[in-house]
Amino acid sequence: MVSAAERTPTAEGSLEKTPLVHLLVYMADRELTGSIVLVSPHPDGPLENVIYFCDGAPAKIRTAEPIAYLGTVLRELRILTDAALSSSLAAVAETKELHGELLVRTGVIDRAALLTGLRVQAARKMAHIFHVPGETTFSFFENANLLEDWGGPELFPLDPLEQIRLAASARNEERIVDATLARLGATKLKLHEESEVERFRFGPSEQAVVEWIRSHPSPLADIVASRIAPEATIRLVVYTLLVTRHLDHGAAATPVGIGRPPDSARTNAPVPDGSIPVARVKLVKRPGAAVTGALPAEGRTELTPELVARREAILKKAESIDEEDFFQILGVARTATTETIRSAYFALAKLWHTDRLPAELADVREAASRVFARMSEAFDTLSDSARQQRYLDSLAQDGAAPDEVEQVQRAVEAATQFQHAEVFLKKHDLASAETSIARAYELDPDQSDHIALYATVQMHKRALDAPVADLIDLLTQAISKNEKCERAYFSRGILRKRLGEIEPAIADFRIAFELNPRNLDAGREVHVYEMRKARQSTVRRPGSAGPEGPAEPPAKKLAGLSGLFKLLKR
Repeated sequence: MVSAAERTPTAEGSLEKTPLVHLLVYMADRELTGSIVLVSPHPDGPLENVIYFCDGAPAKIRTAEPIAYLGTVLRELRILTDAALSSSLAAVAETKELHGELLVRTGVIDRAALLTGLRVQAARKMAHIFHVPGETTFSFFENANLLEDWGGPELFPLDPLEQIRLAASARNEERIVDATLARLGATKLKLHEESEVERFRFGPSEQAVVEWIRSHPSPLADIVASRIAPEATIRLVVYTLLVTRHLDHGAAATPVGIGRPPDSARTNAPVPDGSIPVARVKLVKRPGAAVTGALPAEGRTELTPELVARREAILKKAESIDEEDFFQILGVARTATTETIRSAYFALAKLWHTDRLPAELADVREAASRVFARMSEAFDTLSDSARQQRYLDSLAQDGAAPDEVEQVQRAVEAATQFQHAEVFLKKHDLASAETSIARAYELDPDQSDHIALYATVQMHKRALDAPVADLIDLLTQAISKNEKCERAYFSRGILRKRLGEIEPAIADFRIAFELNPRNLDAGREVHVYEMRKARQSTVRRPGSAGPEGPAEPPAKKLAGLSGLFKLLKR
């Protein structure tokens, strides 16, 4: 079997830009089959988790770390006794069989019990993957089962709607949730008439929110004011229903996952093919990768005159839309009311949303998606009075819409150069790192991470006794722009330590470690400092008692940090 390293991904990205919940929605919405490889950073080396999807549903999972051993799961389900577990594990050590197959072959359990255990095991492995760090990257390999030769042949498609709900709850990415819900405004929310909301398997408090929406269609603010559940619960439920389109908030669209039987009703055979519209999640295509969903040339049918005209209109609009300002894009006057803007946008959405694109026009889906993305951007700006005024001011000042495309391109290039610089620095290629970060700094000088990495590269280039006051000033500037810039604190700590400013250096290391507990170097600096300080205190006053009582033993003082440090090294 060809490994992931020998394949070219169909698409790839990072969970910082494409949240895991949105990735699961994308897979379910297109009912894609293939493998997603998730690679997470770790002090001992990258961790790789793999999920094989069958028609959009997670069906087989391999975790980087051992999670939910089958025998343990069967014992917890009371399918296997402690004695049977111990003896079967000993037998597996000799025969090298799969544990489940041995249990069935020897008659300890039947195959139905095995399948029950394997399904619970798969669900627990998915729950583990929900907690991968945000720095995780992903690669998608369409129509490739990278787990075909791993474990048994069974597949256990988990209901994607339940998995999306569990992932949203586990990750609870407030920034993403807030940004998504902010677009609702005062829109009245109600359940989509085609929603199969029971498939999410909400808990009691979550279900109370669902029932309130079912019986009292109302804006998000009113649902929160009802106190039917804690605000955080309400927001997560609405977010989950919103990203899966199981809420009807005025934009006509088919809910994600409709028509798919729940996991308990599924078999190991693929589900019947059903074309479900594309979710609005952007995957970065690699050069030469196949465009998912496009029909092969021999599979295309002759287009009707109406479809030919629509195809030409899409291509023409995609070419010209970047030259239009937001008012022109929505077809409204600059004095239009918010209600007029909203009505214009929803009317356009019915025509341009990719959900409304016929299968025969799959080859222009990307162009239609770009047009609708610009329409959505225009609506987001003009429907907010403050943002609309700033936009009007920019039009009055420049005489035309700002060149947003160029700004986006600069930001993308800056981010790319920044990533290159990080890689070069890890490889100790300081010359290349300096070139890349200097370019990123030039393109986007206000990003604190760019400033911090630029100063860090310069720090590595200088001799230990060289002046560094200018670099400390740069790092302080980065911190002033972003008080959570871990790299700036850590690098400033190193420079202050060089200058003999130990207390300020340790303060910087401590903040860096608090911002990122995986920064073991910062943790080690604090740990060593605390040990030395405690040792000196013991030498000065061995067993002495001060006005507040006997001196506290150093081991007890360091228990918290030392325990955490040991845990991180495991």
